[in-house]
Amino acid sequence: MFWIRLLIGIAFIFLVDFYLFQAVRKGFNRFSPGVRKWIKLVYWAIPVLFLITILVAFILSGKGTYPFLLAFIMLYLSKFAGIGVLFFEDITRFFRLIYQKIKKCW
Repeated sequence: MFWIRLLIGIAFIFLVDFYLFQAVRKGFNRFSPGVRKWIKLVYWAIPVLFLITILVAFILSGKGTYPFLLAFIMLYLSKFAGIGVLFFEDITRFFRLIYQKIKKCW
C-alpha cells in the first residue's frame, strides 16, 4: 500500500511540474532553441534529482527525514502558488471562450 501511495504522489508531483512547465516554456519562447533546451533540462533536473534524493534517503534510513520534507514543502509551495495563478487564468480564459461562442451564435 505504501508503494502505491508513493507512486501516486510522484505522479502528482510530475503533473504539477508539467502544468507549471507549460508556462515556463511559453515565457522562454523568444529565446534560441539551444537556450530553451538548457532551460528545459535544468527545469526537469531539479524535481527528478530531488525525488531521487528523497527516495534514496528514505530507503537507506527506513523512515522519512524532516529536512527533506521541509525542502520539499519549500520547493513545491512556490509551485502550488504558481499553479493557483495559472489555473485561475485558464478558468477565466475558458469562460471567455464560452462567452465568445455564445455571443457568436446570437
